[in-house]
Amino acid sequence: MDFKNLYALLNIKPTASQSDIAKAMKQAAQQQTITLENLKLCKLNLLDIEARKKYNAQLFAEYPELLAPPPEPKPEPEPEPEKAEEAEPLAPAKTKQSNKKLYLILAAVVAAIALIAGTVAYFKHFKPIADAKEAVRDSLMTPDSAKFYKVKKVVNTYNKKIYVCGEMNSGGYAGKKKFVYELKSKKVTVIPNIRPDNVTVDYYYRTLYRVGCLNADPDELF
Repeated sequence: MDFKNLYALLNIKPTASQSDIAKAMKQAAQQQTITLENLKLCKLNLLDIEARKKYNAQLFAEYPELLAPPPEPKPEPEPEPEKAEEAEPLAPAKTKQSNKKLYLILAAVVAAIALIAGTVAYFKHFKPIADAKEAVRDSLMTPDSAKFYKVKKVVNTYNKKIYVCGEMNSGGYAGKKKFVYELKSKKVTVIPNIRPDNVTVDYYYRTLYRVGCLNADPDELF
């Protein structure tokens, strides 16, 4: 079953609040713009806070384009100093207006910080996973047929290299195959289900999987 962007089905953004999600679900149900099955998926994955965190993690891995780089903040022009003789005390109305403007600026800064933090998290965790899936698709005759399972990022504590491990199925009756993606070399290796007759090739597959996915010490295997 293909992964669904539930936010798109509700016509809202991934940053929508819980109350906005509930309103969008109610409106979609009343207007009959969503199926009952998809409405149940929205209730299970978006209304529960912990379930939503897990769903968002998978959503950004499947659709990395949803995370756009944060805009560069434009510097505020510095006001020209006023002459002492022309300075006048601020009227109460002007003071309230200045406070409101200050609150808006602070809110914009907080939103920018949150967006930067989300972008950093994406490039640190989700982008390697997205790159690994793309490398697997590029190695197939029919890229669109690829389905992925149990994909995760692994850091080997011995050689400090980063790998992405998981399973994939490109259709047919071949079944799931394991794959290992080496982040530094951007090389992906799909391990066949049938053990190869060539001893050297078989040893390479088993060693790569143990080092990249099981955190084995390379020095003890070679």
